[in-house]
Amino acid sequence: MSDYDFHQLSPYDFEIITRDLLQARDGFVLESFKTGRDGGIDFRHASAARGKIIVQCKHYQATGIDGLLTSLRKEVPKVFALNPDRYIVVTSLGLTPGNKKDIENLFGTFIKSTHDIVGRDDLNNYLGLYKHIETAHYKLWLASTNVLQAVLHNAEKTRSDFEVQRIHKNLKKYVQSGAYKTARDILDEHNVLIISGQPGVGKTTLAEMLMYERLEQGAQPIVVNSDIDEARKQFNIEVPQVFYYDDFLGASFLGQQSAFVGKNHDRDLIRFIEMVSASKTSRLILTTREHILQQAMVMSERVSGAGLIDRRCVLDIRDYSLPQKARILYNHIYFSDLPREYRDQLLADGFYRKIINHGKFNPRLVEWLSSYSRVKSVAPDKYQAFVLSLLDNPAQIWLHAYNEQLSDASRSMLLALHSMGGTGTNDAVLRSFHSLNERRSQKYNYSRRADDQLRSMRELTDAFVGSTGTSMHYINPSVGDLMNHVIREQPENGIDIVASAIRFRELKTVIDLAQGTEGKSLCDSLIVNLDRLIDNIAAVAVGDVYGGSPDNLIRVDIDHDDRLSCLARFADQSRNARLLPIIDQLIDNVVGRVSRGYNSIEEAADLVDLFNDLRWDELKDRGGISDQLREAMYSAAEDGASASGLRRLVEHVTDGNLTLNDSQNARLKAARDRFFKDNFSTEISECTSSTAYSELEDAVRTIGSYFDEDVSWEVQKLNEASAEFEANEERWADSMEDDWKERHYAERNANEQISEMFASLSSDE
Repeated sequence: MSDYDFHQLSPYDFEIITRDLLQARDGFVLESFKTGRDGGIDFRHASAARGKIIVQCKHYQATGIDGLLTSLRKEVPKVFALNPDRYIVVTSLGLTPGNKKDIENLFGTFIKSTHDIVGRDDLNNYLGLYKHIETAHYKLWLASTNVLQAVLHNAEKTRSDFEVQRIHKNLKKYVQSGAYKTARDILDEHNVLIISGQPGVGKTTLAEMLMYERLEQGAQPIVVNSDIDEARKQFNIEVPQVFYYDDFLGASFLGQQSAFVGKNHDRDLIRFIEMVSASKTSRLILTTREHILQQAMVMSERVSGAGLIDRRCVLDIRDYSLPQKARILYNHIYFSDLPREYRDQLLADGFYRKIINHGKFNPRLVEWLSSYSRVKSVAPDKYQAFVLSLLDNPAQIWLHAYNEQLSDASRSMLLALHSMGGTGTNDAVLRSFHSLNERRSQKYNYSRRADDQLRSMRELTDAFVGSTGTSMHYINPSVGDLMNHVIREQPENGIDIVASAIRFRELKTVIDLAQGTEGKSLCDSLIVNLDRLIDNIAAVAVGDVYGGSPDNLIRVDIDHDDRLSCLARFADQSRNARLLPIIDQLIDNVVGRVSRGYNSIEEAADLVDLFNDLRWDELKDRGGISDQLREAMYSAAEDGASASGLRRLVEHVTDGNLTLNDSQNARLKAARDRFFKDNFSTEISECTSSTAYSELEDAVRTIGSYFDEDVSWEVQKLNEASAEFEANEERWADSMEDDWKERHYAERNANEQISEMFASLSSDE
């Protein structure tokens, strides 16, 4: 019979295995129900045949039977209030017949028999009867004392470097997911498993769990620390062995890329993989970061042709469901050494939801924030802010990989992608990459290869970037944080981007990063190097916004008003007169585009405000830009303005206390007349939300107020159209109600389970 003490399980894990065992024993489904100090229910079942059944789980370890009885006495009035037909108590404590009788006396006839008082011995009996449940909850048996003793004995006998006690301790925090079964199946089928993925996603943890399981089955553990030759020398075809090589490409490949092929490290690696694959008793578990594996496959034909993809399990944070993320955080908190005041901060106002919903959630970050030794310098009342700052800027997780584990060309590729905002078509990113990589190879004296582009894309894909086939993007928002850090902290990267930029948006990325205190070093470097960068700045500043054919125009760069705004802000910082002719050219360009209706009135008004706020006298109202843009705005409005554009223009006049001449007044009135005659009805028909109708109404009222005109008829038309829109929305909602209810129920159920789980952290048990 199984002999588990269940102390390695959190209360939530204990409840789940209890539910599964009771469902198997009694043959009905238990419904999860709200937990907590005022609920009195962990699971329930209600049916005409069986009546109302309530289950209460008590996962007591430290306080023993006295603590259990004290807690159950508090449950008595709740049970009488609930008045169930049957009440079941389950505890992880071992119970004597006398203990069961004491519990039965507390609840009277609600407990039908001591069969419904389930202790540790009963649970172990059920696990023996329902083996499939024991198998499914592998964390239970992996964490058991029997397994620990077997693993310790096996590891000590072979003098292994495998850290059994540390792994056993970490088992408590491990969250069972589909990745474990997938990885185990690959290992069973091929004898070799490669676990790859992003930094901090859980590769090492998964590998250690699998290694631990093999040791329990009697395998000899061999931890490889230097190179694959170390494993080859210890290989014994007659003895069950499990080899574990963490970051297996880190030592023999990165930093020694020429040696990887030239000294046949790739050959030795593949030969050992083939040896283990052919063995009936041995297993090999390898971990690596995905970009390193891709790089090795690019570098070596032996590696690329060895079928490693079939033996690979890729971990991706995007594959974690919200409940799984919640379990990861919950387990780390429950089994952490965090004092109560820190735990309370994680629970306060549902703060834990901000963590699990954060776009940069990462198991390694969770481990960090739940370790008291790492956060004890942070006062409890500052803990929430600390956690958010860690999530918002986890660049350190990626920095080592960027600096030490990427090729020079791949770093150029990431810089090129970042200069385009972290996403772009393959063609656009590669144009930027080729220009940037050429400059950087000459500047830093590294060799370029004809296949740098292909090698870099393969190295980075699924590790730092994702691909749709025609475009690429960051695989995780944290990569963007990393690149911001790399450019600000290593300003030469920013200089390289500006010097090699093909489009203005690349230049703008760097100038934007140079703003504020965080960008001071980068800003200073740009100013110092401005004279040798100015020619390329001038060239890209006047480049096209659109490319392609007249029948198929494609945007290739940012608008000229954005370029003007960017350069004006930078010139205000640098006070470099060589920027002024470029700005003058952009002013002429933008004024012409506004007057012809190519740029919006809102954008023109923003530029006027910007130039009025600049501090450098050479820039303030440069070339009479304020008057030029106002004239252009009047011309654009007269030719046909939107409600928002006309509203912005009249507000610009009002807020600036501007006095218009007769010509300007006449043009503004002509713009008003044209809007109500030609554009008003069209804009009503283009509204696609209640907010759009509301904003259009506000604009109409503002225009009417400025001209002191009655717009009640227009407002009535808007209200009628808005009411019809809302009626259509309600009809559509009714037609989608069933689908919405199904999705809403699933989301609500998951959210309720998460709330219940974290509620147990604040209980007194």
